Amino acid sequence: MNKFQRNYADDLNRAAFENFDDDTYDPSVETFDPEMNNYDSYRRQRGPRPAGTKIQTSPARREVGGRTPDAQFDITITSTNTVAANIEMFNAQNTIAEFLNAQTNPTSEPALAGHVLAYRNGAGTAQNTAVVYGQEVTQGGVGTGDVVYWNKNGDLVYTYDAIGYGTGNVTISCKQIPYRSLVKYSERGSFKISKMRMKFSTSTQINQDITWKQKTFLGSTKSNTVSVSSYFRPDQFQSLLVDVPVPLSIDAEKGLFYTVEANETVLINMFISNYTKSAI
Repeated sequence: MNKFQRNYADDLNRAAFENFDDDTYDPSVETFDPEMNNYDSYRRQRGPRPAGTKIQTSPARREVGGRTPDAQFDITITSTNTVAANIEMFNAQNTIAEFLNAQTNPTSEPALAGHVLAYRNGAGTAQNTAVVYGQEVTQGGVGTGDVVYWNKNGDLVYTYDAIGYGTGNVTISCKQIPYRSLVKYSERGSFKISKMRMKFSTSTQINQDITWKQKTFLGSTKSNTVSVSSYFRPDQFQSLLVDVPVPLSIDAEKGLFYTVEANETVLINMFISNYTKSAI
């Protein structure tokens, strides 16, 4: 290879690491610094780029004042639970639908995890056991347990009936596509949330912060907190709407953690400025 030829393999490796550098996060910082840019700007590369490495700017729907608007999707969180409940958004690599999270949801069993089921044999004379996937919501002789599962519409559903954790459900859904499809995309691709517009049904919910967390496949963790209430303007006309202009990067290792008040509905318009093509 002479000096005029370009080594595209080196370009791709360099872009993969430079464009997704999250060193700007400081896990010791308790509050989110809006001046941090947690998603490096895309440096245009020449030559072909494989799926999962090309960062694309969201296509324009309409030019507004010379600025290209971001694409968006809408997440709805609906709680019928009688007490406040902890939920997570995205966090694909460590999803609560597959792995128990004893810190935030100690009683919630992941429906996609295996468990041991005891049953009588055909003659009813002995007990057999089997490892199965799926959890019993009503456990014979024990009572009702808390379960997290994906329903047929692709919504993530938290069921609650354990003592001290309320009674009811919390459902996370997406308006444009099944929410499960969005989470599965984040297993293979990544995107940048440039802004969130949050609408609440009660003013109490505004005081709940959003926590961004990253957990790598080797177990190291980072986190930062977004104070939603700090972006509320007392002079604004709509008292139950807050624009949160905080950039957040999402991929398989990253998720958002949130507490939803009892009988609350939260609509989050997420504006997406950059994304990668899903890698197969």
